[in-house]
Amino acid sequence: MMRTQARRPPARRGIALIVTLVVVMLITAFLTELSFTTGLELRTVQTFKERAEARALARAAFKAVQIGLLGDEVEFMAGYRRLSQLLLFSAVPWEDGLLVGLEVQPLDPLFNLNRIGKYGAEDSRDLLAMNLFINIMSTVIPDSDEFTAFEPISTDTMFGLYAALFDWVDFKGGVRDVAGVPGAEASEYFGEQPEYSNPNRPFDRMTEIRLVYGVTESQIAWSDWESRFTIYERKPDNLYPGLINVNVASPEEIVDFLRARQMEDSDIARLTGEDPTIQAILNAYAINADDIAEQ
Repeated sequence: MMRTQARRPPARRGIALIVTLVVVMLITAFLTELSFTTGLELRTVQTFKERAEARALARAAFKAVQIGLLGDEVEFMAGYRRLSQLLLFSAVPWEDGLLVGLEVQPLDPLFNLNRIGKYGAEDSRDLLAMNLFINIMSTVIPDSDEFTAFEPISTDTMFGLYAALFDWVDFKGGVRDVAGVPGAEASEYFGEQPEYSNPNRPFDRMTEIRLVYGVTESQIAWSDWESRFTIYERKPDNLYPGLINVNVASPEEIVDFLRARQMEDSDIARLTGEDPTIQAILNAYAINADDIAEQ
């Protein structure tokens, strides 16, 4: 009896299987790339949408503040309520209470702390800066844990703060002395944790003044610093710094502004490099500050 030999499948069937697998792999890679690209484009569109919403809300907030500054309180509050509703249902990740504490404060009436140390200690312009700093500080009531009467900051503390701020921004080095009260150079900061020293350069940001020797110890509230001082220069550089908008300022703010620019007659005589007539006029304004504010 003869045996029949089994036939082998043609080789082309194996080739067809390989081709099919390759085609499936290519289609899978194409669909994966298509899915990834589509997802990326969708995320890009969503990001663009959120940015557009954020800009629109920011412009609306700015417009509402503009209206409020112009004095239309009714329209300002109406716009504020509309903004509150928009923020409530917006997909943009706004912080809670963002507009509740919204406050616009011009730099004009603020004293620029980077002016301190800009001129030499014997320069008449430094005398003007120091006089303005002392007058501004004289109205500050420091915080205290002790149960005592509310008393303004002491004169020695004001002198020490001015001298320390001067040494922080003055690039020439050397300890500044104001009426016998010294400032602070590198030796005063030795031993701090972490250890640092005064950089002898202008302030980069307002919060940097917390590092100045004596600022924390003075117990002056940060709100008092922010409401009176800045580190940003207003152009043009004005010898008698600070402006005030009498159309929106309160009488109290006008009085404080004028009195902060008053100077003792004995100090006016030291303005050898400047016209003392200007300071004499400022003194007259300061003396009549209450009457000027009522007009």
